[in-house]
Amino acid sequence: MKKSTLLLCLFAFAKLWAQKTPNDGDWTSRNEVLTNTPEAEVMIRVGDIDNLGFGFEENFDPFCGKTINNHAYPWYGQDIELAGMDRILLSTSFHKDKTLTQCDRDEYAIAAEMYERPSPINMNLAALQNTNVRSASLMIFVDDFQSAVLCSQFKVYLNGTRFIAMERVLNHLNQTRAIGKIVQVKLPDYMLPLLKSSELSILIDDSTSYAADGYCIDFVKLLVNPKMDMMCKGSVKGQVFVKDTETPIANAVLEIPDVGMVKTDEMGGFYFQNLMAGLNVADVSAEGYVPTIHSFDIAYNEVLEGITLYLDIAQKVSYDGQEIETGKSIVLKNIPFDLAKYDLSKAAKQELDKLATFMKENGNLVIELSGHTASDGTVAGNQVLSEQSVKTCQQYLAEKGIAEKRVLLMGYGQDKPIAPNDTPENRAKNRRVELKIVKM
Repeated sequence: MKKSTLLLCLFAFAKLWAQKTPNDGDWTSRNEVLTNTPEAEVMIRVGDIDNLGFGFEENFDPFCGKTINNHAYPWYGQDIELAGMDRILLSTSFHKDKTLTQCDRDEYAIAAEMYERPSPINMNLAALQNTNVRSASLMIFVDDFQSAVLCSQFKVYLNGTRFIAMERVLNHLNQTRAIGKIVQVKLPDYMLPLLKSSELSILIDDSTSYAADGYCIDFVKLLVNPKMDMMCKGSVKGQVFVKDTETPIANAVLEIPDVGMVKTDEMGGFYFQNLMAGLNVADVSAEGYVPTIHSFDIAYNEVLEGITLYLDIAQKVSYDGQEIETGKSIVLKNIPFDLAKYDLSKAAKQELDKLATFMKENGNLVIELSGHTASDGTVAGNQVLSEQSVKTCQQYLAEKGIAEKRVLLMGYGQDKPIAPNDTPENRAKNRRVELKIVKM
């Protein structure tokens, strides 16, 4: 089929399903603002609601968690669509000659002449000028994200600030076969001041992995002061066991950041209720076991049952006179970064030399280094600083013979203080690098 003919067919199909609803207004509009809707005080949307031009099945509700059937590919977006939307994207790190050998390539990457690089999706926030923003959620209709199988590592930025909670969701998706669904994540309180800006710039990109993971975004919707009782919700039931056994784990904790937590009963059972429809990513932990992450795909007004989770018994290792348990973190000595700097001091290099020796003696060890800052400066600047600080550590360890793939990185900015940011001494404590054993 010729490109022009395909475009006409897609456009006709999209018009067939065009509609107006109280929560979203005109679905064909690419910029829509509504106030006092049934689900939020203010709703701002960019992008039309049409499943990338393929339309939705009759009576299908794209906002309540279910996955749309797969559509044809490759396909061609229309020139009238907004930047970064309704088109095939491949991350800035992708290069056809520098793809991860241990991971597959998806069809979008093979059809290399078709893809575009990510660009910011910009949302005008003028409607919020006189709004007291108490809470907010971001909804994105995503298509063909496959981090679970293609090794991509997406980062999400709102006005330059990492939106880690959304990253957790996107990096657990497996939308093989070109299928779309809504994901919804609540903005943490520290990000709410971003909505005082005149514009919200949303960027989704994988700038590090070289993964051949093509993806698409149909629309983005911001709900300000959402009316949670009106949201599509569901629940999940299951049990937690010791890995490779049928021994239940009591008092295991399942926590979804900024949503809630539950504990398992004596039989390892859990019942997590009132979860937002879509993909929910939970931290699963128990004393004496290796923490893990598990995702639940929740559909509206349904209970996802029969979920079985397993936790490994934690191992312990001694490092520099301290006993470290798998999955637990310790603060590395002598690597506090100075304010707005991430150069390694002589003492920091000596500490990393010690860590390099430790990793050579334990050849299967995989660690995570997490960077943390005090609250000086801007949230966005601190996020960058925390990421750069651990990247500097990783590069130094690589010079000492430790493969980069054995040193995972995470930057938390100022989000996880261990002391109040009220004195120079306490702020110095918060500027730190933590070590976590991921695998032994």
